[in-house]
Amino acid sequence: MAEIMAAGAMAALTEPYAGEETLAGQVLGILLEVLEGPGLDQESKDRLRRLIDTHEGHPERALLKHLRCVRHHGAAIAEAG
Repeated sequence: MAEIMAAGAMAALTEPYAGEETLAGQVLGILLEVLEGPGLDQESKDRLRRLIDTHEGHPERALLKHLRCVRHHGAAIAEAG
């Protein structure tokens, strides 16, 4: 299992994108804001951190997998309800 990155260590991921307006840099910025905000439970944040770690250098892939997981989880809740 991928090691869960500390929230402070996540900021170091933005260094390669400093001063650049790339899609990867923008996506990573969005992901970091999501991780810092109250919108996700801790389990979802941990999963998102693992995805970012797994897809290092390709945060758009981590975002896509995260969105698919959220959509799948939401559909499962709707079916159960």
